Amino acid sequence: MSVGSLNFEADHLSPNETPRCQTNHFTTLARIFVAELLGTAALCFTGTIYPLSASSTVSSPAVVAMTFIWVTWVFGPISGAQINPSVTIMLCFTRRLSIIHTVIYLAAQFLGAPLGTWVAIWLTPESMKNGTMGMTTRALGVTVGQAIGLEVIATAMLVMVIMSLCDEFRDEQWSRGHIALFPINFGPIMGLFATILGPLTGASMNPARSLGPALVNGNLTDIWIYFIGPLTGALIGTLLFEMVLTNGASIARLRAWFTNLHFDRLRNYKIGNQLK
Repeated sequence: MSVGSLNFEADHLSPNETPRCQTNHFTTLARIFVAELLGTAALCFTGTIYPLSASSTVSSPAVVAMTFIWVTWVFGPISGAQINPSVTIMLCFTRRLSIIHTVIYLAAQFLGAPLGTWVAIWLTPESMKNGTMGMTTRALGVTVGQAIGLEVIATAMLVMVIMSLCDEFRDEQWSRGHIALFPINFGPIMGLFATILGPLTGASMNPARSLGPALVNGNLTDIWIYFIGPLTGALIGTLLFEMVLTNGASIARLRAWFTNLHFDRLRNYKIGNQLK
């Protein structure tokens, strides 16, 4: 993956390029679909199975961190291991993913989540099953507003991590030079969010992660919270980073982003030059 352009398959098809009716483009999209399907399934599988291991000496946040490390390391070079519709939609919003890519990602994520949950429940002994396996739920006493607020803040922080990774204007030592360390860095960040939000909201930050188990369990209680919260937080985090925090932020860039069909992320709109 190269910084800014998200070229997971640079020789075949750039993620912000509209695919053509070619065998290599179809192959690339198919690999992306399978990677996102399996990655999201793995996330929901571990989230469903682990709580059954009551005697485990490994904490839940550690399991979350290790799952993300595994998923990002295995699937990162193929699809970027987004495994989260909030992230995918924001990458499309910032012109890093084409519409067709976005549809492929979202379809894989929303299919992978119930698949992983279903496999986990299928492999669970009947005596250990319940009606909320793998679900993200509000803790007793946590109001709807509090749950949404927590999910908004956590998802905004998460998306800013992603945006900083993709930032075309970051110095080399903060981007390309350390890309292989991203799984190791990203896993503990997710573990941190799981530690803070887990006991309160289930630490979703991911509509697919919440919808998949809810569908398999036939329990859609509060599911809208886990769409509104993460998607709102993702939008806030994206706008904050793109409009304020990135070194390329400018009025000219903002105007081009929202009005120019041929907006170029590699162009420095402050001075009108193309980044090398």
